[in-house]
Amino acid sequence: RVGEFSREDLPRVGTLYPLGFPSIFGDFLIRDPAYCAPNGAMGFVGASIPEGAVGYLMRGEKESLLAAAARVSQKAICVGNPLFALVFDCVSRALVLGEAFEEELRIVDDTLGGLPCLGFLSAGEIQPYGRAPLFRNKTVVVAVAGERGTEQCFLPVCDASSEVELAILHEISTLSFPGSYQEFFRGMVERAVRLFRVQRMAFLWRRDEELQLAASWGFSDPAEVQKEMESPKEHQRIFLLGEQEAPSVLFFEAPYPLRRREHRLYALFARKVEDVLRFARHLEEQKQRLRELEHLSLTDELTGVYNRRGFLVLAEHALLAAQREGKEAGVLFLDLDNLKWINDQFGHEEGDRAIREFSRIIQKVFRKSDIIARIGGDEFAVLLSGVKNADLERILRRLTQLVEEWNSKNQRSYRLSFSAGWAPFLPSQPRKIRELLSFADARMYDEKRRKKGGNSFTPS
Repeated sequence: RVGEFSREDLPRVGTLYPLGFPSIFGDFLIRDPAYCAPNGAMGFVGASIPEGAVGYLMRGEKESLLAAAARVSQKAICVGNPLFALVFDCVSRALVLGEAFEEELRIVDDTLGGLPCLGFLSAGEIQPYGRAPLFRNKTVVVAVAGERGTEQCFLPVCDASSEVELAILHEISTLSFPGSYQEFFRGMVERAVRLFRVQRMAFLWRRDEELQLAASWGFSDPAEVQKEMESPKEHQRIFLLGEQEAPSVLFFEAPYPLRRREHRLYALFARKVEDVLRFARHLEEQKQRLRELEHLSLTDELTGVYNRRGFLVLAEHALLAAQREGKEAGVLFLDLDNLKWINDQFGHEEGDRAIREFSRIIQKVFRKSDIIARIGGDEFAVLLSGVKNADLERILRRLTQLVEEWNSKNQRSYRLSFSAGWAPFLPSQPRKIRELLSFADARMYDEKRRKKGGNSFTPS
């Protein structure tokens, strides 16, 4: 692309891509600076560095630019019977180099071995016609006319600075799930091609026990990828993601044999893809559970808390999450004392009122993240995550206090009281929810037998 930016280009560059993106090759896809300050800093109209961004602005050190000119000249001279060369420099490159621009011309001339050379300065970077001006900032292009050589040369990736590597890591870290798999796979391919300039890549996604070609660059069929995987070459990388027994596959083909530094960046990219897909599967499972809950009657009509079925479904998932995260948890079993006596003396309507009042008290004590359920006539269960014995004692004291406050404020012919039993859950010794319920129920009956008056409880 040679010439001034069009009016249509400027809003797109300034809005969508204010600063641009780094690549593994040590250059930056970044728009040209609108001006250069006296201290040599580059300024950009309508653009600012995002908070937390690393290395997005190419500093344009003269030594780096001169070295790049030598490398690109060496790459261009790999032809047979060279005839002449064309050299294109962007104006901003000449501005940044200043007096050293003459040195660049000398380096190019020496590298080309005195080949006849014609030079051009462009107002913009060299880019295919019709594209928005996202380009390698401070571009130098050397084109040599001649016969194609037999040896293929590659720009050394390890010339990339540590700043570039940090910027690439920042790009990888921002890879996230946009809400649909299609959008994620499209973005994943775009970043891989942009950051690593892969010649080909593919993601074989295991769904319903089969590998599907979910995303690709240069492949049209899963069988093509699997054929390459049978005997991988030194410039190809294969990552197995997900379950070891039935993994998905992320395949890369670089334009050159990979070195240790690139291996690490490719591996970090693959790990990030795996993390994002794991999060997406978690969202998918969560949505599926919500759909299942919509088809089930999971709440108790009298109190509005979960019923036994709802408790078992939700508590089982909560225990699995606690085990994954290494958190302690437990089930607290609560029994409203003397409900049968209240029903016999004052009728079932009054008994229902006592159950509702006790349920309201319970909901005031526990967190929204705790799972509260009425699992029987006078029986309640609460699943608590991240709670230890010391926390449980405080919770029970608070529950007892609220029950006593209710008794003092409501002049009824009966008093509310409760018995409690606790079943701890340890991630190192996981137990099923039904087993925990049974254990907590037995502890609650032990408490009833020990209790002679008031509420007393000692967790173990």
